[in-house]
Amino acid sequence: MAVNLHCNHFRFGKNELAENTHGWYAAEDVSPSHTWGFASFFLLRLNEQETGGTAAADTDATFQYQKNGGTWTAITTTSANVKAVNGVLTNGGNCTKRLSGTGTFETTGAGQTEDGTSGGSANDIAINGCSETECALQFVEADLANGDIINFRIISPDWTVTMDVAPTISVVKSVTPGVSAAVLVSYAPTVALSNNKLITPPVSDAVLVAYALTVAVSDNKVVTPSVATANLTSFIPAVVLGTVVTPGLTATELAAYEPTVSVSYGTVITPSGSEVTLVAYAPSIAASDNIVVAVGLAEAELYSFYPTVTATEGLCITPSPSTATLVSFAPTATRTYTIVRIAKDRYGPLAGAEVYLFDTDTKTLQATTTTGSDGIFRFPGHCAGQQHFAVLFSGTSPRRAGVTPDTVVGTE
Repeated sequence: MAVNLHCNHFRFGKNELAENTHGWYAAEDVSPSHTWGFASFFLLRLNEQETGGTAAADTDATFQYQKNGGTWTAITTTSANVKAVNGVLTNGGNCTKRLSGTGTFETTGAGQTEDGTSGGSANDIAINGCSETECALQFVEADLANGDIINFRIISPDWTVTMDVAPTISVVKSVTPGVSAAVLVSYAPTVALSNNKLITPPVSDAVLVAYALTVAVSDNKVVTPSVATANLTSFIPAVVLGTVVTPGLTATELAAYEPTVSVSYGTVITPSGSEVTLVAYAPSIAASDNIVVAVGLAEAELYSFYPTVTATEGLCITPSPSTATLVSFAPTATRTYTIVRIAKDRYGPLAGAEVYLFDTDTKTLQATTTTGSDGIFRFPGHCAGQQHFAVLFSGTSPRRAGVTPDTVVGTE
């Protein structure tokens, strides 16, 4: 059986760390977007898979590229468009297995390359086994344009290599937008002249046509668009000669302010000022040369404010400008007393005793309190007259005594 060599897996890697630890730009068998700059290197790793049932001894490999469907060209250290470079790989070093090839892996195949060729006498691919090769690459910016399509493959002088995959990069290159176009349209006014008339035509129209560019952008690309469109419309006045215009005065309407007021004792009300509504004057003027138009001042008419107020005792109202009338306040007073007494027994004052105040006439309870440490108790705000007190201390039965506000009586 003959050797049947296929390239069935690829992956684009980042030029970092080392052959067996570097990162990737995309998943296996996926062509990534061109997100790195032209000054940066990148890696391309391919799997060489034997499928014919015959060992492929001493297998050489050469990396090639194709630009926009053109001729396949060998990649060298000086090739146009894309070239081999001195990256993180070791030229002639062995590759570890990082792709999805099957069968016995060739661990000493000299698959690393920085000049575009790999393998040779060291690369012996077993029956139905595999080997890997990886090249460090760089795009040549001067040879490429935005949108160029670069395809990659490997060939061998020893066997035919069938490409089951198609590693491809679409080049992204920055775009410099052009300058906007400016068109100036001159202004030639039509003027009807008479004696001693000075006419100054307005400024010419300037029309700016914006530049709307089509830009294909990628990471780290800055696009600065041109200035927006500016349209200037010239002023062509209509002139009537020999006419004098006297504008009328502005009409002013004043609406009086009449608040509704609810008042209570001790309230001071200061009505606010009147409302003034000004109607703007916008005259239509037909002017001629040497005519000065002075707009007259607005008329303002102020109406006095006379509120109607209903007042009660103790109310101070300051209207503006109505008269304020003060009605004197003569309250009816009721005199009250504070009852102060001492509760005691034969041993002295009773501290902490409960005291009950009863009305003598109605026999109803009026209030309760507790004596202080000195036996004194107070019932504030009670009128003069007869009261009964009942004192309860340490479980004793209440005792009553009839007293007046002029008599100090305790419980004996």
